[in-house]
Amino acid sequence: LVTTASRPSSRRCTCSRPPLPSHAPAPGRRFLARRPSFRHFPACHHILSITAAACCTDSCSLPTLLQVKYDLYGVRSCVINALAYLAQGKENPNWNSGSDSKMLIPQTKNIGLPLMNLMRFKGLPILQQLHIEEQLLRTSSENWCIVNDGTNDPTIVMGVSGKPAELLEIESVLDDQVPVIRRFTGGGTVIVDHGTVFVTFICNKEAVPNLQPYPRPIMSWSSSLYSKVFQGIGDFHLRENDYVFGNHKFGGNAQSITKNRWIHHTSFLWDFNVQNMSYLKHPKRAPAYRSARSHLDFICRMKDYMPRSTFMDKTVEATETQFSLRPIQLEAIRTCSEAEFCPSSRFLTNEELEAAAVALQS
Repeated sequence: LVTTASRPSSRRCTCSRPPLPSHAPAPGRRFLARRPSFRHFPACHHILSITAAACCTDSCSLPTLLQVKYDLYGVRSCVINALAYLAQGKENPNWNSGSDSKMLIPQTKNIGLPLMNLMRFKGLPILQQLHIEEQLLRTSSENWCIVNDGTNDPTIVMGVSGKPAELLEIESVLDDQVPVIRRFTGGGTVIVDHGTVFVTFICNKEAVPNLQPYPRPIMSWSSSLYSKVFQGIGDFHLRENDYVFGNHKFGGNAQSITKNRWIHHTSFLWDFNVQNMSYLKHPKRAPAYRSARSHLDFICRMKDYMPRSTFMDKTVEATETQFSLRPIQLEAIRTCSEAEFCPSSRFLTNEELEAAAVALQS
């Protein structure tokens, strides 16, 4: 399970241990054979015992291992860490020594869980986030989790089928020059700013076992995940399509489902500006539990229940119970796909908003 990408420098090992057996396959092979023919690692032959301990025990299901990326089982990180300790003449304190073979056996975490890439941002503009999400949904074949701690200026975000005349106080929006975005997913209308925390899951259909790729099952799955985050905090549960404490909403959800993938993203109201809520009309299609309450009577602030950083850390921890997380930088997604991509989320122009206002008056 060692590839050329995980090799250290090509400097030959100078230790006194015996070299690899003569029957070891030549460098460059793309698979791992059964014992005794292990993958050759020219930088240091100590990798033989490490690889054997990690992946070639008698109970190893080799065909299964060969069908998945080595990252899935965390073997690459184990190998790299082992080499670092070997270079210092030390043993990794996180590994145990077997009584019979006396080989180092890694205590890998999340073995067998599907791999999920994790990207964390602070203050990423919401339109840029939506463009990233749509690109990953449509051009990537991997699972992704995105956590964005707030966005910049207050921005109204509408669902793909939202109608400005029905959802916005357009005159106030135009007078105060509040930007309006029509996103690529469904769901309702929200106004977001630095007090909003965003969490997004983008998954292949088979990523979550037994999960049917339809809105309600996805919502149920996400609410079970957040139940771990809010365990013992408030009266958290899913009501219709919202996350609530009691009967007060603090999390709005939206989804998009394609042939092979789905996205579920949430805007969490850690805090909000009361003035910003005046830009939103009472929607015609409101959840029954809202009971015609005004915005301020309907929503609540998460900061009254838990610290902001605690929420984000617990969300990552809860996700790790179902996925093996791998941190990814923003630059890395540019290599996800070479296909051309044109995002559909965009700002509405003043002309579009003015036309909506005129149509409403007529």
